[in-house]
Amino acid sequence: MRLIAGGSKGAHYKAGLEIVLDEGWKTYWKIPGDSGIPPTLDGTRSVNVAKMEILWPVPSRIAVGGTYILGYKDAIIFPLLITPKDPTQSVTLDLNTQIGLCSDLCVPLSADISLQIPPGGDRDLVTEMLIDRDLALAPTAASEAFGITNIKHQERDGQPDKLTIATKIPDGYGTKDLFVEGPENWFLPLSKPLLNEDGGLQVFELILDGLPKGGQSKGIKLTFTLTNGEEAVEQSIILEK
Repeated sequence: MRLIAGGSKGAHYKAGLEIVLDEGWKTYWKIPGDSGIPPTLDGTRSVNVAKMEILWPVPSRIAVGGTYILGYKDAIIFPLLITPKDPTQSVTLDLNTQIGLCSDLCVPLSADISLQIPPGGDRDLVTEMLIDRDLALAPTAASEAFGITNIKHQERDGQPDKLTIATKIPDGYGTKDLFVEGPENWFLPLSKPLLNEDGGLQVFELILDGLPKGGQSKGIKLTFTLTNGEEAVEQSIILEK
C-alpha cells in the first residue's frame, strides 16, 4: 500500500492510494457488503491541503463463504483529488489509513503514509495513467438512460420496510447491479435483483434492515450506485414521507 501522485485536473492535483493484493486476498469498497471493514482515509494531518476528495471505483460482488462482500481483487487505486491552499507551495499528503483485508479470515490493517507533491503537481505521466485508469471507474451522475426510474416503498407489519427499485441500465458487457448507501450508522443489506425486462429495465429489491434503534426510513436520503460492468452512475434520492 502506498500513496502516488501524477498530473492535475483543473485546480486539483491527482493522487491515489494504491493497494496491491496477493492472490486470494480482497479489500473493501466504502460499503463492505454483508460483512467487512470499510476503508477510512484520514488526511487531517496533511500540510497545505484545502480539500481532499476521495473517489471510489465501482466494486464487484465477491463471494466469501456463504456471503458477498463489495470490493476488489488483485489491485486498486482509490483516486484522490487534492486542492492546495497555496499552489505556489508543496503539499504534504499525510494519511492515516485503515482498510480491511479478507482471505479465509478478515483482518484490519492500519498504516500512516505520506507523500510530498511539488508545486503545480507531480508530472509523472506513467503514474497519472494509473490514477486515470481507476478514476474512470468512479461513478458519474445518473441520467434518464442510466438511473433510477421508480421506487416503491412498502411498509410491512412487524418486519422491515421493503423497497422495490426500478432502474434503467443500458446494455453493456458486464454485470448490472445496484448498491445502496444509507446515512451514517445504517448497515443495509445488499439489494436483490428481481427481473430483467426488454429495454434495459432492471428491478431490485432492498429490505430496509440494519437501521439504528428507532431509525425511520421515510424522509431519509439514500445514495444508489448502479453498475453496468465497469461503468457506474450515482444518484441520491430522499424517500417520500
